[in-house]
Amino acid sequence: MHYSKQNIFSKVRDDEKYFVVNLLSGNADLIDPQDALKLSLLQEGVQPDSVFADELAEKGYLTDAITENRLFRKRYYDYITTRDKDEVQLFFILNYICNFSCTYCYQDEYSNPKPNSGFEITDAFFNYIQKEFAGRKKYVTVFGGEPLLDTPRQKEQISYLLEQANKAKLDVCFVTNGYALEEYVGILKTGQIREIQVTIDGTEDVHNKRRLLKGGGKTFDRIVRGVDACLQNHLPVNLRIVIDKDNIEDLPLFAQFAIDKGWTISPWFKTQIGRNYELHHCQSTPDKLFSRISLYEQIFELTKKYPHISEFYKPAYSVAKYLSQNGNVHGYD
Repeated sequence: MHYSKQNIFSKVRDDEKYFVVNLLSGNADLIDPQDALKLSLLQEGVQPDSVFADELAEKGYLTDAITENRLFRKRYYDYITTRDKDEVQLFFILNYICNFSCTYCYQDEYSNPKPNSGFEITDAFFNYIQKEFAGRKKYVTVFGGEPLLDTPRQKEQISYLLEQANKAKLDVCFVTNGYALEEYVGILKTGQIREIQVTIDGTEDVHNKRRLLKGGGKTFDRIVRGVDACLQNHLPVNLRIVIDKDNIEDLPLFAQFAIDKGWTISPWFKTQIGRNYELHHCQSTPDKLFSRISLYEQIFELTKKYPHISEFYKPAYSVAKYLSQNGNVHGYD
């Protein structure tokens, strides 16, 4: 028996305990320092006492090569088998035109050819997916640029797109800056809307410095009105906040803003925190960026100080979500 290659083992930050996770068996445990020492010695080939060894083996932390390879092949076969049955997300982009000039935009150097005057692109898209993804579960995510521009032509395009999606019995998601959401509610209500992802980067002053109109201009108030309108009309909103070192300290205030608005108690509302990161040419100050780990360490520390953040933000990652909802994992005592 040997220490599994699939283990992740480390000390819990600011705590005497350690954690061990096995990616193959799916088990996760908190362990005390004495058992952590045994686990450390096991990595060096020192076998633990029989009782502890049995506990480790039961959860896959201690295994043999034949058993581990067999389980790995089974998990991979299960993945291959289910992959073709999983739902497919299909992205649709009409163009890359946008009315915003965000400080961290990575698309501002993309070319934007003159928009098509007809519906040929939309028709070609739906013809293609009905042929190539026939029999597959699928949904469409509309992306940009900014897909919900407040122009008659764009509204006509989106209306037609939703009409075609309805004929194909497909759910549709939108990724939007939210500036014209209020004007689009009537159109969006005609479709099978699974989610509208909207980005607000903090309270009014913070957001308006980061996500402004081209040529200058504030955007916060109109986006907030759009979120209100969506929730009032039972259109699902996924509110995204892009975090870096410039706005992380604003998270408690923005969380309280969303709570006071009544958004967090709506069944049509959820949130996600996105990490601002270096992509293409968009970051002139990479020192302001968080790594994935450091971001969640900062959020954890803020949540300890401002517990109401957990009312605003509930992690989607499986282990973090379990901890958020239950407060613990298995533990060796």
